Amino acid sequence: MEKTREQILMEKLRKVGHRARMGMAPGGHGHPPMPPHGPGKPGHMGPPHGMPPHGGPRPMPPHGGFPRERLLLRVLEAGDAGLRQKDLGEAIGINPSSLSEQIDRLEADRYLERRANPDDKRSTLIFLTEKGKARAYEVQDERRQAAREFCAGLTEEEQETLIRLLEKLIKE
Repeated sequence: MEKTREQILMEKLRKVGHRARMGMAPGGHGHPPMPPHGPGKPGHMGPPHGMPPHGGPRPMPPHGGFPRERLLLRVLEAGDAGLRQKDLGEAIGINPSSLSEQIDRLEADRYLERRANPDDKRSTLIFLTEKGKARAYEVQDERRQAAREFCAGLTEEEQETLIRLLEKLIKE
């Protein structure tokens, strides 16, 4: 399915936002040094607004913002070929242990399934179940609607200009 201009714009904004949160300069690569964490330590800012202070359920962000939603979309894009766990983690920027946890949860909830890789017996491929496909399509629709709403105040020309500027920041 082809992405709309609004969806492309939202993806670029997410990438720029991710780089900003990671403390990377536009076009920069790698990871910045991690600040010390914990109450009373320099660099500790507490939980993000609306998040519980310690543990507890996290509120579901709109438009498939959690890694599991991005994960479902990425596997959907892979189609019937499936996706290796390593490639999936690299594509959505999740470290291997966190990715394994996400996949385990999604597999337990019957959104994903692991199958032996016929080309490499040492690896497995990740596939969406029918339930996973249905949820991934819902997330796509939610993101498409959010992108339309977000871009409603911009003309097509302004959207194209903003996409070009974001690409310059990302240096894809």
